[in-house]
Amino acid sequence: ITGTRTLDLPLAASAVRPTPEQLQAQLEIIADDWSDIAGVMVYDLATGKELASIHKGTVFSAASTIKVAIMLNAYAHLDTISSKLDAAMKKMIINSDNIAANTVLAASVEGAGTEDALKGAEQMSAMMKGLGLENTYLYVPFEATDYLAQKKLKFQLGPKRAGEAPYTDSGRALRTAPGEMATIYLYIDQCSKGEGPLIEKFPKLNAKRCGEMLDRLFENADRSRMRSGLDKSVRVEHKSGWIDDMQADAGIVRSPGGDFVIATYLYRATKPGVPLADKVFAPYLGAFTRLVYTYYNPVPIAPK
Repeated sequence: ITGTRTLDLPLAASAVRPTPEQLQAQLEIIADDWSDIAGVMVYDLATGKELASIHKGTVFSAASTIKVAIMLNAYAHLDTISSKLDAAMKKMIINSDNIAANTVLAASVEGAGTEDALKGAEQMSAMMKGLGLENTYLYVPFEATDYLAQKKLKFQLGPKRAGEAPYTDSGRALRTAPGEMATIYLYIDQCSKGEGPLIEKFPKLNAKRCGEMLDRLFENADRSRMRSGLDKSVRVEHKSGWIDDMQADAGIVRSPGGDFVIATYLYRATKPGVPLADKVFAPYLGAFTRLVYTYYNPVPIAPK
């Protein structure tokens, strides 16, 4: 099926990389096969430029992919990562633990508990906006809606409709767009080389600390989404996320032929409270990543 799609070249042309236009056309074939809303953004890390995209400005629920922004916010505002915060970050990135994410949010404002996590969420969302990422935010800590209502605490919400068409049922408190999430990874990679806007804007960030964030993302335990399209030997620094009607994975792939960022978000409407199975999404998340990988590392085939 689509999950094994590659950009194949004749044997005689095995050293020639396909064109970005060829990659774009093949990405669109997979997106059409998905038959609902797919958003993809690919950056080439050697140039820092967009390589290909599909609905990069469409807004999706960020789900747990937002946890890379939560981690970045903590590093940007704290001088050191305590042992307690280190443990929470590991749970947040490796196991996608929501309560650990709230701990990181609260620690980012040097606090603890749900109310400080709300402040941390506001801080992180403001940071994203300051980077020009208008549709990437978390206004309510994870699993905190009932607590906030009980305490009658006010919180922000995004507009009813955000981003570009086509539109998904993204909710209003936790959002991103493929182009914006991919940009976060681009900026962290640039920072790990001692350059880029993160270095310019946040004095607490440096190449070593940004490299440390990439190492944390490499430890992500999820192997069933974008990782499924790649050999185990390939280094991937990523964070996935999933809810009933949407699954996503975003990160950096390091390959012999070149390194790239890919952020993929897939939405399919479903009945409330009826989650779609992982097997619906995973083959496509793997297929998009595999396709881009073979753009950088073409698979030669013998002519018929």
